[in-house]
Amino acid sequence: MTERDKQQLEALSRLVEIGAKRAANALEQIVGGHIEARAPVVPDPTGSVLRESIRATGICFELEGCLEGIVAILFPASFCDLLARPMVGVDAATLDAQALESAVTEVGNILVSHLANAIADELGERLLPSIPSLVTGHAETELEGFLARAVGCDAPRIEIDLVDGANQPVGRVLLVPTR
Repeated sequence: MTERDKQQLEALSRLVEIGAKRAANALEQIVGGHIEARAPVVPDPTGSVLRESIRATGICFELEGCLEGIVAILFPASFCDLLARPMVGVDAATLDAQALESAVTEVGNILVSHLANAIADELGERLLPSIPSLVTGHAETELEGFLARAVGCDAPRIEIDLVDGANQPVGRVLLVPTR
């Protein structure tokens, strides 16, 4: 990676961090508890897609506009039930799988919209997310395969962990620029 590529990736990391912080604020309002976006990490592109597994359900989007890329929001499976409760107004234990998936997808939509709007606001440009794709159970494996096909295994990526007030992981934002 050239020095210019490194500088561009650092600048993009700062933008994604701004977006992830806004998304964390939105998630905080949804779950009613403190959520924080950690500092961005740019993992070695020769490793796996994610630097460590959170055994996740994921919502993936393509971004179009001032930034072209793939963005995913990953939630640990254990956190998905907590996400569903405020979205549908009932105990997640009473939800069928389709309702739970719908609630998690809607949360992903909300968070990616906040992330995209924050980046667009910073740049004074337009940035739109695509229709979401939900992957349950093995999201990290599915995402790794998708990214390998879409942009190659060595594409740079930015990861930002979302943690709760007890410093427990509740999600991860992953962005891979495609141009």
